[in-house]
Amino acid sequence: MDPRLKEKDVAKIADTLGTDTVPGKIAGLPYVGSLAVATNNGVLAHPMIKEEERKLLADVLKVPVDVGPVNRGIPYVATGLISNVNGAVAGFMTTGPELFIIGHAMGVIEENEHS
Repeated sequence: MDPRLKEKDVAKIADTLGTDTVPGKIAGLPYVGSLAVATNNGVLAHPMIKEEERKLLADVLKVPVDVGPVNRGIPYVATGLISNVNGAVAGFMTTGPELFIIGHAMGVIEENEHS
């Protein structure tokens, strides 16, 4: 949650959504909504996220946090990615390696093991 919000507004959001809310930053920036995408399976965050920010996200959301860009290197991942536990949709300029990271971070691809 954007750390610039007033405490009473943070409390109102928490009450309305019925969830914990924690102010924080991602990559030192306050507009967290554009810097990460989260589901019940995982988080994809801005590639420059700091370790303490990553730890806070993982602790609060109780899912693994991975990093990577979308749309050929755009670090504001929410501008080019939507996801839920069933799948993910990324911007048309997203590269194959970026899609691979997104799939693993969001937990939407299964790996088959060959014997």
